[in-house]
This record gives sequence, C-alpha cells and structure tokens, in this order.
Amino acid sequence: MKEKVLAVDIGGTSIKTGIVEEDQILEFASYKNVWKGHQEKLVPFFNKIFQHWIQQYNITKMGIGCPGEIKDGVVVFAANLKWHNFELVKQLQQIFPQMTIKIENDGRAATLAELEYGKLKDAKNALFIVFGRGVGGSLVINHEIYTGSYNRGGNFGHMVIKNYKARKCNCGRKGCFETYASVAGLVQTIKDVNYHSKNPVPLKELGGLRVVDLANNQHPIVIKAVQQWNLDIAESILSLALLLDPSHIILAGGITESGLIHIELIKEKLKEQGYEDVVVELSSFKAKAGLVGAATLLK
Repeated sequence: MKEKVLAVDIGGTSIKTGIVEEDQILEFASYKNVWKGHQEKLVPFFNKIFQHWIQQYNITKMGIGCPGEIKDGVVVFAANLKWHNFELVKQLQQIFPQMTIKIENDGRAATLAELEYGKLKDAKNALFIVFGRGVGGSLVINHEIYTGSYNRGGNFGHMVIKNYKARKCNCGRKGCFETYASVAGLVQTIKDVNYHSKNPVPLKELGGLRVVDLANNQHPIVIKAVQQWNLDIAESILSLALLLDPSHIILAGGITESGLIHIELIKEKLKEQGYEDVVVELSSFKAKAGLVGAATLLK
C-alpha cells in the first residue's frame, strides 16, 4: 500500500509543503519565507498549517529538506537563512509526538527523488545540482549520495570559482559558486551589468519572475547578464565533471523551468575536455524535486 507523507521543502525564498505519495504530489502549498533569522517562529507556523492535512490524510510521517548543515535533526548552520543550532525535529516532535520526522539537507533530499524515481535511477556516477536562492545538490558515486568523512561531502555551492573582486557569500567566503550561479547570483549579475549601462533596467522588485519576464522580452542588459550567468554555470560544472567524471549531470530548481539555463553551452564546455558523452538534462521534477525528495527520506 502506498503511503502518504507530509513533505516540506525549505528554501531561501519560499517554503513549499505538500502531501506526497511516492513521486506524486497530491496537495501543494507555498509560502514566502519570512523566517530568515527568526527560526523560533517557524514551528508555531507549521503547527498552524499542518493540522488540517494531518487529520485529512491520517499522516504519521513527515520529511523535511532544509538548506545548510544538518546533523542529528538539528540545522547546525544555514547561511542564507541565518539559522544556527535550530533543533527543528525536536521542536516538531514535541507538537506531533506520534509523527516520524526526518530532516536532510535540501540538495541531498532532492537528489534522492531523482535517484529513486527520476533520471538517475540507472546512473552510477552523477552530478545533481539545484539552483535556487543558493546552489545545492549532491555528488552521486556508485549510485549513492557521497556524504564524505564528516557528513559535509558534495557541498559544492561553496567552492570558490572567482577571486578578483569576488562577491562575498553568506558563508563568509568570497567568490563561491552560489554567489554567481544561483538565482540571487543572476540578479546581482544583472545589477553589475546595469551599473555600466547607458540604458539601465529598473531594479525595483527584481526577482526571479521579473528576470524571466525581462529575458523573454529580450531586454539587452538582462540578456547579457544571462549569458554571463550561463558561462559561470558551465565553467563550474566542467570543473566538477573533471573531479567526478560523471555519466549524468541533472539540473533542478524553479529557474530550470524558465528556459534561461543553456544546456547546449554546458555540453559544449564539457566537450572541450572530452565529455561529449555525458548526459546533461533537467530534473524529472524541476522545482518540485525538493518536495518529492523530502518525502523519499521516509522510504
């Protein structure tokens, strides 16, 4: 019998929730993440919004994907959320004592969905990347997520890709992959190009949806910034490919639904170093990979 799981995908911009049955999302709701730096207010909100679904579907299991370093049910540090030592599972368990609750890094959770149900089902060595407010994902080695010696393996969002006048990352370093390749990185690249332009684009409320709209309307500044953003992504993926030697590279996250990521450019970069046979594709679940993955934690 298929089991229904209450799934939570915590992101820097939004928190997605849903009822998931294997790889199918039966219910879905999304909320703007207003809890950055206010971790103490999140659990009371969850208590408020989850009660109806729990009763309606007789839910006994909850899976959570969350950015940052996760250990023993604790969000040790989530840079983009400004959360420190957040005992999320313990606090939820006090409210829902009969519930089985598991939490994992959101990138790893999303990878699980692709390994279990998606385009990595038959992949031995692969790279899975999620583009959101930051950049997450996993290295897959021998069809398993590589966790490393201290459970921090595959944290490539914070590998440094630039040095000269590099942007400062929320982790404290400069020039991290996610400061250029994330959606926030794309917005900042637009601002950088804008600064040197004679015909600047209005920057008010410049978020992911606005960027996509401007790109679809061929705004020259946005088009130039998107080209640079794609080059940063392609060069970084090539560096990761040289390290891992993958057969598959799968890309996920809401921005992948926009058509702004140039798959062919990534393939061209890989081909330069002899990786013309690597499969480069969008995730089966795209923006919903994290939600399906959170439910998969309970399998």
